[in-house]
Amino acid sequence: MFGKFFSRDYRYYVSQGDKFLAAERFADARTAFDDALEKMNSDKIDDAALVADIKGKMVLAGDRLGLTNLEEAEHAFQSGIASKAREHIHLVMQLAEDVTTREKAEILLRRIAEEEAGEPAAPPVHGCATCNGASPESVENSGISDEQLSSDDRFYLAIQTLPQELSLRYAGLGEEFAYAYLTAHGVDGEGALTLFHALNKTGESDIYHYEISLIYFRKGDLAHCEHHLQRAIELNGANPLCWLALAQLHADTGRFQEALKSLDHMVANRFLPDQAKSLQGDIYQSIGAVDKAIDCYTELLASPGAARIAAERLVPLLESQGRSDEAEFLFKKYLKGCC
Repeated sequence: MFGKFFSRDYRYYVSQGDKFLAAERFADARTAFDDALEKMNSDKIDDAALVADIKGKMVLAGDRLGLTNLEEAEHAFQSGIASKAREHIHLVMQLAEDVTTREKAEILLRRIAEEEAGEPAAPPVHGCATCNGASPESVENSGISDEQLSSDDRFYLAIQTLPQELSLRYAGLGEEFAYAYLTAHGVDGEGALTLFHALNKTGESDIYHYEISLIYFRKGDLAHCEHHLQRAIELNGANPLCWLALAQLHADTGRFQEALKSLDHMVANRFLPDQAKSLQGDIYQSIGAVDKAIDCYTELLASPGAARIAAERLVPLLESQGRSDEAEFLFKKYLKGCC
């Protein structure tokens, strides 16, 4: 049962997207959910409710990315860098559907226009994409593309989805690393692998090993993937992404107790504890330990960043246990939409 859950069909990508959401890696979450939709389409999976749920999660991730870019736009504007502020505003409009975030971005754009032209700009158009008839696709395609941003900007935006301490470390690794990172997260995995290995020879780093492990994972070379994750942890046992990736790898290969042990370590040391607890719940659910899964997800309800994901897991579990009243309460509190 567990192998099927983590197989690379659409359910695998949905699971990855949920985990990225819980870890606040919103760009990765959008990519995973988009992959899930593509896989469902290619496999001719007809499940309108699931498609709607996935699209809703993509909207949530886009809104959070939009909010981050709005903050960066405001900072750039206050620093007198209007061009940078405009880039971030365009990303807000490309990513966010939340009406408040979009209106704030439009107001900021008006302020920039007024300052540059000395005259008022046109008032903003009110309404979110789902309420004014615009499709999610039109919102996503309305802004500037990655190709219109400089490499520095693309790298900076990409690493903002990482935990803050790691984001700062990534930013300080230099131009060669930034180029290798963008290459790895583009289309040239082999080229990136060569670049990361070269960097590692000049000065070994847990981050280099972690990025190398991701490339090997995508290639299906799980032995080399695990080798580099273990080495990364030897170099820096406080890198939470390495522990999480190792737990996921163990789960994917059926080594459930090893995965749970790594996740216990993460929770105890506050290494991405919400994401670790969520993966624990997934594992327990998949091996039939339903009560333990319910305990994991229930703990996550106290975390604002993970409560919705936890509720989505809990509702069907509670219903399967005959606890319909509790399931209905959670659905109304965490899952019922406003539109």
